[in-house]
Order: sequence, then C-alpha cells, then structure tokens
Amino acid sequence: MSKTAIASVLTLLAAGCGERKDETIADCDEMSDADSDGLNDCEEEALGSDPAKDDTDGDGLTDLEEFDCGTSALDADDACYACGWGKNDPGNIQATGAGVDDIMENVTLVDQCGERVNMYDFAGAYHLMYMTTAG
Repeated sequence: MSKTAIASVLTLLAAGCGERKDETIADCDEMSDADSDGLNDCEEEALGSDPAKDDTDGDGLTDLEEFDCGTSALDADDACYACGWGKNDPGNIQATGAGVDDIMENVTLVDQCGERVNMYDFAGAYHLMYMTTAG
C-alpha cells in the first residue's frame, strides 16, 4: 500500500478518534520512525502499534507488513494469508440468500497456497475466481 493510501486511512482513523488521539497525532513528528518498520511514529500512534517495536505483536511480520495485508499488528494470531490476499472483511456483511443480487454465505475455500480463505475477505472489489474440481 502506498504512503498516500496509508495517509488517507490514517486521516479517517484520526477523524474517528477521541480528543487525546487527535492532539497526540497532531503533535507527533511524521519524520520519525523509531523502529524503522516503514510506518512513521504518527502512523503507529494512530494504529495503536508500538513505535519502538518493528513487530508489535511478535509474530514475525513488521507492523507495516501487517497493515499492508489487513491484519492487526496487535494480535499475533491474526496472520496474513500465505498467497498475499488482503483481509478485507468489514465484519458487517450479512448473507441474504442464493439468488441473483443476493449476498452469499461466507464460503471458505482452499487457495493455490493450500490455505483456507474466507470469501468475505475479498469484499470491496471485483475478483475473478477460477475454480476446478477433482474426482
């Protein structure tokens, strides 16, 4: 994700934060990246990650890598998909049925990396699925 996209997301995050967060973000030094993980200290403040640790949750991925794949830098059990799919499930999708214009159930399939992937993680964009079966 580009720095411009990160800045846009952080602007939205800051807009939804309480007074203390807004003041802290406004006063922080955007040129400082104390842990050299690619997120500046202001971005880390907005995300809630530790600006002094490049891997806040200790799972082996930097905070920037977790931000890029849509996982939480605060939860070691929230891992990126092996094939690099983003985790874009907004958490509020409700299945409505199986007809035209309905929202399908959150189907879990196995991708080419052998990992189970949830369909709702592809929300927000068009995707082409190529599926085969074996007998």
